[in-house]
Amino acid sequence: MRVVLGTDHEISIIRQAIIESWPKGIQEEEFRMNGVHQFKLKGNPFSVASSSTDAADSRKLGGNVLHRLYRDGWRLQVAGDFTQTTDLTTWIFKKDPNAVCPSVPFLIVGLSSWDSLMVLNGPMELHQVFKDAVEKSWPSGIQKWTYENDVLKIKMKGNPWHTNGEDTVYARVILHTLVNELLIRGWRLYGNSNLRSSANTLFFERDASISPGMQPSLVHCTISFNSEDLLRLIGFPEGMVSAVRNTIQTFWARGIQGESRYAESWQFKLRGTPWWASGTEAVESRFLVLKLIEAIQAYGWSVVTAIDCSRKDSDKSSLLFTQSQPRQSPFFCISLNESDKMRLINAPDNIRQVSDNAICYMWP
Repeated sequence: MRVVLGTDHEISIIRQAIIESWPKGIQEEEFRMNGVHQFKLKGNPFSVASSSTDAADSRKLGGNVLHRLYRDGWRLQVAGDFTQTTDLTTWIFKKDPNAVCPSVPFLIVGLSSWDSLMVLNGPMELHQVFKDAVEKSWPSGIQKWTYENDVLKIKMKGNPWHTNGEDTVYARVILHTLVNELLIRGWRLYGNSNLRSSANTLFFERDASISPGMQPSLVHCTISFNSEDLLRLIGFPEGMVSAVRNTIQTFWARGIQGESRYAESWQFKLRGTPWWASGTEAVESRFLVLKLIEAIQAYGWSVVTAIDCSRKDSDKSSLLFTQSQPRQSPFFCISLNESDKMRLINAPDNIRQVSDNAICYMWP
């Protein structure tokens, strides 16, 4: 675990969080050049091949680090995979003097193995909520349900995190249903990360402004990018289909090859291979995604996060949306390509200048 540009104060917070959450402890610490402080932990907390106990402890470790920094005013802004090597995730934080961190630990939901949910720090009254949400969302149902050592584990029939066909839709329905059901009960999604492999761990914060049992108007829906050319709307109202269709026709020159209902989704099959592309087509596919986010936001749906719910190397992140006030605003993206390219797509000129200055300053 590496801390970049953290002061002694933040490093001390992270050290204490590790000591509290990882029983095997710290093997060594090392200060490197350019403001990097490295913690080498005993054991293999971030290895997918480690034990079930280590899997639980590594997720508790991630949740505790995030929570302790949040209490100190450091709010998570981005969790992303920025390298093509062995790095799993990078967290970027912003100091927020007005941050109000709940005193209770984060509720942690990990996508475990190919078929399970691992729930940590979950109040007993939420156990039935998890069971009901899975049974409602996953047609194959639950195979086994255990609660040991304060860890709730739900093992499903089939392999939702490594599946094909219509089950890929239902796997994503599980997640946005859980996010919605937990929000109703006062638990708001704080962030998500790949801590051990390609599938995410989700962290929820207790939001005191939501009274348990209150029925907020918020609903969550998903856009998934599948295979090389498929885009699926999952859980959106029927009226959004035409808006997405028009956006694709406007901003994807190759057009739409076909569309149809697919399980609990509406599926567009695009011409070309937008999700398996390089060069110009890779830029165009990302530009299309930006325009989709802009169009959907104009209809009252804002993007919350990107979630990885599959352990298959060929699968992409899915975009989670929540209902919001309609608004029109542009989006741009930074795309990291090959081993040495960074592309700004749909970025205004002032952002290009800022990026150029940052690269010159930080990459000697």
